[in-house]
Amino acid sequence: MLMLSPGQIATYDEVASITTPCPENRHVPQAHTNIIDQTRSSLEGNGWTITEEKYGLNEPNQNRTYAGPRAELRNERGMNCWFQFQVERPETQGWSFAPIVAGRNSHIQDFAQHLLMGTNMFLCSNGQFASEAQIKAKHTDNGETNAKDRIKSIVSKMMSWAEHTKRSYEAYKNINMSTDQCVTSMWSLYENKALDLGMLPIVKNEFVNPSYDEFKGSTLFTFAQACTEAMKRSPRTVQQKSLMLTDTLNRKAGIEKYAEFEV
Repeated sequence: MLMLSPGQIATYDEVASITTPCPENRHVPQAHTNIIDQTRSSLEGNGWTITEEKYGLNEPNQNRTYAGPRAELRNERGMNCWFQFQVERPETQGWSFAPIVAGRNSHIQDFAQHLLMGTNMFLCSNGQFASEAQIKAKHTDNGETNAKDRIKSIVSKMMSWAEHTKRSYEAYKNINMSTDQCVTSMWSLYENKALDLGMLPIVKNEFVNPSYDEFKGSTLFTFAQACTEAMKRSPRTVQQKSLMLTDTLNRKAGIEKYAEFEV
């Protein structure tokens, strides 16, 4: 979770302390804790344990004059909220990835209520929000009910999605890759903006001489790890580029997108 100005990391108690504004016209704000608590309840009800949680709130710019929807609230702290849960089940312990759930909510109509699930998460206070799957609900009279039902639906499918992702990684490990194929593939990723030019030498070096023993070998899986290692040098773009990388590798491995997870 990336908190840029005016976003700040917060605690759950700080999020819960934010007063939910009164409705205005058709805009009916939902308490930040509604989506958080509904997501937590659905996860626990489906056997998931939250192993790590993070929260963020916006910090207003007191030197700025705002106009537009809910302008009178835009100089108040905490009108926008973000959260992120890392989760596991007994079946997923020891896996090479951890499922993540993230969400956001706005009292000032900056965005709809969103929930993300996946392994690659781009959750940023500048408005960028992406992952393998997402749901959203408008802030209307029935928005809370719609969001609750969608959260339950998507969480109920999460284990089958996690198993699908695990099979994808296993498929990567069964596809051999030469150094020449590595070079061709990384240039293709650069052309599709999944890698920056300065990352290419790092990818090749990590593929040929990996920093970690578990990533030795010449397969699509070790190529993915080499790309990820290079992306870490640019933390503000690593999540977004990881999503692009996953899509490219899945196509190369012949792995179809998990359609059930599109809601």
